[in-house]
Amino acid sequence: MPTADYTAEVISGGLPLPGPCGMVLAARGCTYGCTFCHLPFGTKMRNQPLDRVVREIEAQQAAGLEFVFFLDYVFGINRAFYSELCARLEGRGVGWVGQTRAEVVLKNDVTAWARAGCQGMWLGAESPAIADTGVHKRVSEAQIEEAVLKLRDAGITPFAFVLLGLPQDQACISGRLVDWAAKLPAWFGINQLYLRPGTTLYDQLAPQYNGGVLPATWREVQEVTRRYRAAYPTDLDHQQQLLTELPNYLGNTIAPVAG
Repeated sequence: MPTADYTAEVISGGLPLPGPCGMVLAARGCTYGCTFCHLPFGTKMRNQPLDRVVREIEAQQAAGLEFVFFLDYVFGINRAFYSELCARLEGRGVGWVGQTRAEVVLKNDVTAWARAGCQGMWLGAESPAIADTGVHKRVSEAQIEEAVLKLRDAGITPFAFVLLGLPQDQACISGRLVDWAAKLPAWFGINQLYLRPGTTLYDQLAPQYNGGVLPATWREVQEVTRRYRAAYPTDLDHQQQLLTELPNYLGNTIAPVAG
């Protein structure tokens, strides 16, 4: 598929719109150990040479694209590498969106990201109670909110991934997650937890919903997730519906394609 046929969130007039967007991967891997996350690139970080990254972006600009999406799992995790990347992007006229974690935002000078063209940043927020769910993501509710405000103050549109159905997520079970998302000064997207082969959480939970053994077929994998969601202490579909009705749900920004 030609690069110009891909779309992602681009920022126009301060609003996120679906528009033509290139893609670039400056670094592979993620050193964090969230048990629900599938990491096809592994846990070791490998950075591309910066000259190559810049050439890839220049090629996409030459094809007529004004925005790119950084596919890096944790933009800014290596401050020296990403600081140099941002320095090289300043003045090139390319807008971009990336994805990262709240604590990484708090450790970085995000005004440098903004000067380099960053117009939006996704945070793996998941839930205000994520630190208490036992999935090895120790990010507090306060850190998430502080990171959102730091991005916004720098002129970067904050986005948040929200994940319904984490094990023993009291914010989800009680319904507080919906109230939290409503008050979060960020756009957000929603997923329900999928027990994905290759993750630690899958190995821990899948046998409980498959007769004590790991699934042997993809159909069994899908059934395991269905059973897990059905047994969850609250109605996840209902919570998702409530979330989609909030004004800051990203799906409610439907507009003509930008560009």
